[in-house]
Amino acid sequence: MNTEKNAIQVRLAGTDLQAAKVAARDVAKVIAAVERMIAAVIVREYPELDIDEARLKVGLAAVGQGSYRMEFVSSYEIQAIQAFRKIGSAITLHQVGGLPERSIEALTQIRKVSERYDAPTQFWLLNGSLSMLAQIDKNTPLETSDGSFEVSATLYGEVIRVGGEKPPRAKVRFLSGEYLNCNITSSEQLRVARTLGQHLYEVIGLVGRGRWGGAGNVLIDFTIEDVTPYRQKRLSKALASTREVISAYLDAVDDIDAFMDELRGEPDGEIEN
Repeated sequence: MNTEKNAIQVRLAGTDLQAAKVAARDVAKVIAAVERMIAAVIVREYPELDIDEARLKVGLAAVGQGSYRMEFVSSYEIQAIQAFRKIGSAITLHQVGGLPERSIEALTQIRKVSERYDAPTQFWLLNGSLSMLAQIDKNTPLETSDGSFEVSATLYGEVIRVGGEKPPRAKVRFLSGEYLNCNITSSEQLRVARTLGQHLYEVIGLVGRGRWGGAGNVLIDFTIEDVTPYRQKRLSKALASTREVISAYLDAVDDIDAFMDELRGEPDGEIEN
């Protein structure tokens, strides 16, 4: 009798690997890592949900015998399945660099558990039929050597939310239109987080390190290290300020036409042909 009910399944697939042979702390690490890797992808890929990663749950629904089989469910079932597919594909194609940094960290944790028990961790999807998406063992490459690159940069975006801990994170809508949950540097978390919190729904400059990759070299991750003093002004205000400055100079000019000709390099008001 097939007792498998849930679409997302993760298995420690060692020979006759029973629950009594796996330390509870290691099972807990795998469970937490599965939730973290899926949640990070959902938050990045579905910004319209407007949900923070810490509030997005992917829970353990069942544990099977034989191979240590864990089945997971989420209230965001469709998005969780799509995220699980994306992660499985990235592992199989050796393209994990296109995943969020938190997902890569979670996969690295899973690989450590696999190595400890010399048991590959398999990702299975039940969708009409059961199929294996990917497998992680001690030799699975999870380093970002697939063309992604990391550089220091100053990016501009609107701060939507700041919160969480270990690490605190900020949700930002960049001027490119992309939404991204950004880590905040570990060295000055409190100061930077407070500064970001003071400028919610403002466009500000964010100094940090970003990772780009995938098709079109999209922004994958960004760690905020500082905030620039730049603040976006409304266009009308900017124009008004410019007009005030220019007016102060033009008021002191007796012959505006001659002045403009001089700026253009046209002597005596004559236009060069």
